[in-house]
Amino acid sequence: MKTIVKSLLSGLLLPVYAQTALQPELLLLEDGKKISITAQAPEGYEALDLSWDFRITTETGTDSGTLPRIKCNNRILKHTAALPELPERTRFVLHAALIDQKGNTAAHGQVKFATPPQPLWRNFKEGIPDGTVPAPWIPVKLEKRQVTVWGRRYVFGNSPLPSQIYSQGFKLLASPMKVILSPAPRSWELISAVRKDDTCVEFQWKGSREQIHYKAVTQIYFDGVIRLDVTIPGSQKVSRFALEMPCRNDLLSYVHRGPWQFGGLKTGYPVPEKKENYSIRNVFYLQNEEVGLCWFDGMKFDWKLNRPGHALELIPGSKRNTLRINYIDAPGEYEQDRVFTAGFQALPVRPMPALCPQMQMSYSVVYRDEDPAVRPAWYSPLEYQAEGNFNPAQGSIEMFVKPAGKGKMRRETFFQTTHGRYYILNFGYDSNDGVFFQIYEFGQNKINLNTKRHIPADQWSHVAVTWGDATRIYVNGECAAEQKRKGSTAVMPVLLHAGGRRFAVDSLRISSTPRSVFHPGAPAVADEQTLLLDHFEKTGYVNGRRAVIPEKISKDAEAGYFNPDGNCCPGFRGQGLAPWNAPRRSMIEGYALLGAKALMFHASQYTDEACAGMYISNPAAFKKTVKAIHDSGMKALVYVNNSLSNKDRLWDTHREDWLITPKGYPFTSAEHPGDKAYQACPRSEYIDYFFWRLVENMDQYQIDGAFLDGRMYATCDNAKHGCGVVNFEGKRVAGRDVWDGRLKAWRFYNLLQARKGYGEQHKSSLWDAPTCFFWHGIWEGEQFMNLKADGRKKLDILPLEGFRMLLNGFPYGLPTRFASYVEQPFSAVENCTYAFVHGTTWTQTYRINEMQVISPYWKALEQFGASNQHFLPYWSATPPALQTPDELLKVSAYVNKGKVLLIAANFNEEHDGITGDIQVDLETLGLKNIQIKDAFSKENIEVLNGDSFRVNIKSFRQAWFVIEEKKL
Repeated sequence: MKTIVKSLLSGLLLPVYAQTALQPELLLLEDGKKISITAQAPEGYEALDLSWDFRITTETGTDSGTLPRIKCNNRILKHTAALPELPERTRFVLHAALIDQKGNTAAHGQVKFATPPQPLWRNFKEGIPDGTVPAPWIPVKLEKRQVTVWGRRYVFGNSPLPSQIYSQGFKLLASPMKVILSPAPRSWELISAVRKDDTCVEFQWKGSREQIHYKAVTQIYFDGVIRLDVTIPGSQKVSRFALEMPCRNDLLSYVHRGPWQFGGLKTGYPVPEKKENYSIRNVFYLQNEEVGLCWFDGMKFDWKLNRPGHALELIPGSKRNTLRINYIDAPGEYEQDRVFTAGFQALPVRPMPALCPQMQMSYSVVYRDEDPAVRPAWYSPLEYQAEGNFNPAQGSIEMFVKPAGKGKMRRETFFQTTHGRYYILNFGYDSNDGVFFQIYEFGQNKINLNTKRHIPADQWSHVAVTWGDATRIYVNGECAAEQKRKGSTAVMPVLLHAGGRRFAVDSLRISSTPRSVFHPGAPAVADEQTLLLDHFEKTGYVNGRRAVIPEKISKDAEAGYFNPDGNCCPGFRGQGLAPWNAPRRSMIEGYALLGAKALMFHASQYTDEACAGMYISNPAAFKKTVKAIHDSGMKALVYVNNSLSNKDRLWDTHREDWLITPKGYPFTSAEHPGDKAYQACPRSEYIDYFFWRLVENMDQYQIDGAFLDGRMYATCDNAKHGCGVVNFEGKRVAGRDVWDGRLKAWRFYNLLQARKGYGEQHKSSLWDAPTCFFWHGIWEGEQFMNLKADGRKKLDILPLEGFRMLLNGFPYGLPTRFASYVEQPFSAVENCTYAFVHGTTWTQTYRINEMQVISPYWKALEQFGASNQHFLPYWSATPPALQTPDELLKVSAYVNKGKVLLIAANFNEEHDGITGDIQVDLETLGLKNIQIKDAFSKENIEVLNGDSFRVNIKSFRQAWFVIEEKKL
């Protein structure tokens, strides 16, 4: 391709160069002191008398320095030069150009870059484990061949693995664990048993047979971790090496195993009837609802097997369920010794705390949530679920409205629909524009229809709006304004909001078609086109919340729910919906009123560069919001993940030496277009930077803790920070190190503990021992994200046994909140039905209306004084109920000082509801002559036969009751 036309009359005419853009690339070296540039000249330009010219400007174009010119002798330039002195954490542009001897530009291009912060993290050593046992664990105890840690006792005989393990008083093993070798040692000799410090006991073993001498080292740590290193001598043909974990099949009958899997509950299931074989997995548990035992992969690489699909074998038996881990299954010759490393850990790992208030959390607080004018907690006195009650393509809304008081009104609404903050429909009144209708989508008014028709004060008027081929507003039965436009809103709303600050409302009807005839003199009636009809006459408690029960509403929606400031008043006929007269509450005030104990800033909002960033974007705004959170009695937490983004100011300096390789799939953020965050390796220097920034932010801004969306270990082959290992066959492969990951998680925990902070990890689908226990709480349930029921029963998607084993945290000793997203595949109410009867909470993720679903349950637990130590589950050996009307109506309870908070949850999907009697176990509950009240309405419940009462509970709904001694 012709790239240049050059005059043959040299000196008479200027050369004419094609406008070819250069695409330079760069990397900063030595902490930003030097710059490495790679650039390519257009074809043929290397033959011309040109030089490379580089200058640096700010993003706004201010000159910030130049680099020495370089002669263009080759098409490809690879050049390193010292950078001029530039301020840290600042963005710049490198302008690259090819210049001839007369200063003419032959080609040019540019690339953006940023200078890194000063590497202060290199002096940051806080939190590194040093032999001190962190709370709530206790120092290890060694007595002969028994090692005791919190809640567990490991008994050793004449083998490097335990002969028995006790947890919470239960024997876990059906027979001693085995080290299987061929040739087998005649016996194992204990060489030494040493308590190294408060955190660790170490046994050293020797096993010999003729000329073969095996070595083994067993370490038992304060958290119940067993590390076993077995050395297979080189130049010896060892044909078999395996470990066996024979567990009691009458106790540990449930499997939980890696790897991580989304798309449902795929990592847990009952022990199968027949033998199963697996390739190498990172972790494998046998457990029940209270105790368990796991093996985890302690190797730095995958080991070679003749049958790789049989690395793990699960062998059910009449007395034992045996997990066998195969490390050598065929003879092979190796010159060097081979060290095989395995890990084991018994459950629960730590004591379940009495309370974990941070379980009551909102996941999405943003700047200005403290301002009620900008971010009000709620917009109306009453809300309905939209699904089944609203048709975006066509329909109508009608109601009677009455202004409250006199005075001018500015865009006051009496009906709204919302889908987050981005899709809003407003139907209301303005003193200038009259009755109006507005659709707002992603910052733009899609429709703004004004009638100029005014509503008399202190009297009822009928208003309606219809949509389909056109949008029309009716006032007292007459069409007052019209605009051609199809549909109402682009996105199905999540919520319908009835009422407003300045209007009473009555006789609300939403229809599936655009009506043209209305009857302003009489309340609406239900017909085939009616989706929702509410005259506000019937009120009560539904799903624990104050509610109105409409004449017609979708099955899933059930009711209209009052916001905390909502009430009824005299209506057009009978009772109506009162104006919302309470002071407007900020979002933060609303969270606190609903019972939240912690609010979390998501990284896509509070950081200044990318989702993976570790600097605050707007310090003044951040401090103001944090103060408001603290003033409302809540904790302020931040989301973090151990990633490095292409928009981070460290990217140009450290992407080559910090990132995991291969890089894998990036995390992207809608709030930061173009942002691509890749996981940084915890074994690189990045982790020191990460911890340093975390505590700098916590100390500077009074942050109360962190939520980690990531792991403290990874598989990586980036040799620039020392990753990659040579396997037994002499081949360099990507390496992993779960032992280093455990130390990093321990350090994270130490840093939080030193600040009395809270730490939570997102570990949905897998309890990845041994690193996942250095937290105060766990996020579980995201493995159901985007899952649709597609006609399946809910209990087929999430069996109750699976919830008991994996999702409430009790077998592991860690509070665990169920964080399944709404309608993925369960509704908010269904998520609550699953959670609370299992002793945990569902947590709203992004919207305050989801928290309103949870709020009555949180408040009932708090008012009762419930704690984890008070919980008596339905699966207990002595459950709170002797009899229920259906085997799928499950009853759990909190028992505290002669009072009982009883939770009855109906999981029967064959019937719309279950009616029948619950008989409670008075002896187990410590009661004799009882009285029962509904936990929410406080209404008395009739006691039958001294120990029973009747319930009527809909499918996948729950009812709560307070039972106590009858007062004389």
